[in-house]
Amino acid sequence: TGYVLDTLCGTLWQCQPHQLQYHAENSILGGLVADAQGRLIFGQNQFLMRFTPHTQAIETLCVLPLAIDEHVNDACCDAFGRLWLSTKQRDCQAGKGQLLCVTATGCRVVLNQLSVPNGMAFSANQQSFYLVESAQQQIWVYNFSIETGEISQGRQLIDFQPQAAYPDGLALDNKGQLWIAHWAGAAVSTWSETGELQDKINLPTNKITSLCFAGEDLKTLWISSARKDLSPAELEKEPLAGQLFQLNTAYRGAERHLLQW
Repeated sequence: TGYVLDTLCGTLWQCQPHQLQYHAENSILGGLVADAQGRLIFGQNQFLMRFTPHTQAIETLCVLPLAIDEHVNDACCDAFGRLWLSTKQRDCQAGKGQLLCVTATGCRVVLNQLSVPNGMAFSANQQSFYLVESAQQQIWVYNFSIETGEISQGRQLIDFQPQAAYPDGLALDNKGQLWIAHWAGAAVSTWSETGELQDKINLPTNKITSLCFAGEDLKTLWISSARKDLSPAELEKEPLAGQLFQLNTAYRGAERHLLQW
């Protein structure tokens, strides 16, 4: 079963069949991972929440160290089951974003003074950590120690400039390629682990937000999009804006890690 967050509407949806699972008034939801029990973990304003689909139970796990109008943007887990969160200001102020790591014993700030940190992923050997910096139109890679949970020696891997598109969500396949959603770019692109462009897939709407590999064989790419701030005239030109797309690929998604606490 797949799930998707409608961030600005504060809703969590089951995809197949399409059913509303959870709604929070006046809330921004962000980041979505699962644990070994099939429960869903996501940010809701300054809180980290856990939702149990079969009982519809919702609980608060902790309060995150976020400023006013800061919220979780994306989430992923490493192979030890630690939770990693990127955060941003609602108005995307530069220098206000953070990278957090949350475990059963607490939450620590790993990086701060980021612009709009977004999609994240760990390499299959757990030696590299990839982070999208949307506002800077860059993808950064860091050395990662799975034993300590520390990142170091960050360097720019991909620069989208001078394109008009902004990198957003990020996924890896089992060959180590990076799959990147293009906000304001109407596409998904694939890149080698050393930063060379491999392919570009055009899509029928402009604001592509995130993506992940799904299905029993992890060969189906789910791609989300947005209709935020589109005028009636723009929506007429992009009737599929805000839809969730599926794309069958020849690639298998990388192993996904679950929250372990």
